[in-house]
Amino acid sequence: MLIEEELITGFVQAQPSNVRHFFDKPTPEMTPGHLRRAQNFLHDSASEPVTVADVAKAVGVSVRSLQLSFKKHFGCGPLQYLRQLRLDLVRYELQSAKPDQKIAEIAFGLGFMHLGRFSIAYRQRFGETPSETRRDCGGRKPSQTV
Repeated sequence: MLIEEELITGFVQAQPSNVRHFFDKPTPEMTPGHLRRAQNFLHDSASEPVTVADVAKAVGVSVRSLQLSFKKHFGCGPLQYLRQLRLDLVRYELQSAKPDQKIAEIAFGLGFMHLGRFSIAYRQRFGETPSETRRDCGGRKPSQTV
C-alpha cells in the first residue's frame, strides 16, 4: 500500500498544479523531527498570527536552531516559509472562491494584514495580481486547474 501511495504522490507532484502546497511536507527520512513538527505547526496555524518564538516553543528548540534548520532544509526562515504557504493557500482560495467573495476577505482570513504588501508578495510569487488570478480562473474549481 505504501508503494501505491508513493507512486500516486509522485505522479501528482510531477504535474503542474495549484494544489502543490498540499504535498510540500517532506518525508521523515529527509528532515529532522523538530523541523517536521515545526512545519506541521505552521501548516496547522497558517491563518493565525505566529512568531518564530511560538514555533520554537511548540517544537522544543531554540529560535536560532529553528532558523538554521529552516535555512538549511528550505532555503528560507520559518516566517518566510509561512508567508509562502499563506500565498499558496490564498491562490488556491482565489481559484475556488465564490464570485461575491472579496480578495481582501480571503487575504485577511489567511493572516495577511497589509493588503499592499500582500499584493506585492503575491505578484512576486506568481507573476500576476490576485485579481488576475481570480479573473483568469473563470469560476473553475481548483481541481480543474492545472
